[in-house]
Amino acid sequence: LEFNDDGHYIYSDGTDLHIKTTTTASQDIALTSTGKLVVDAGDDINLDAHSSVFNFKRQGSEMFRLTCGASSPIAFQPKQDAYDIAFNQYDGTEVMRITDNARVGIGTAAPSQTLDVRGTTYFSGSTDAVPFEVFASGAVTAALHVTSGSDVGIGTATPLGKLHINAGAYQQVFQRG
Repeated sequence: LEFNDDGHYIYSDGTDLHIKTTTTASQDIALTSTGKLVVDAGDDINLDAHSSVFNFKRQGSEMFRLTCGASSPIAFQPKQDAYDIAFNQYDGTEVMRITDNARVGIGTAAPSQTLDVRGTTYFSGSTDAVPFEVFASGAVTAALHVTSGSDVGIGTATPLGKLHINAGAYQQVFQRG
């Protein structure tokens, strides 16, 4: 079976059904005898949905969808309970996971907190005034403050030395000597 209309081909190779725009092997859409849709574009693959929703299914069940709108962000939405989102390197090594219970793990596939980072971590601030602060849950002021000069304040946002601990009545400042 073959249909040719000015460089557009629909044909069967005896096993699979193919749709091509050229005779080169680098651009091919095939519906295989096992029911798989194979797209070999040789370049980018462009999807266009007028409803702004792209549904991805597996064996008839919706697994996830991508949604977007003119003034809204692109949203990735898993559609099944207990499905996490994993980000893998090309070799398959997992580097980050977002769980179905709203936890983010970097360097771990099983985050135990809202944000769970394993491995060497680098933090950098954007201003000299407040490069890095850590707040206790519900606190208005920072429990830990690191300045752009690498001075550390515990219980104070204005450390007077390399390490400044302010515990109310007890206060200690450590200087580099």
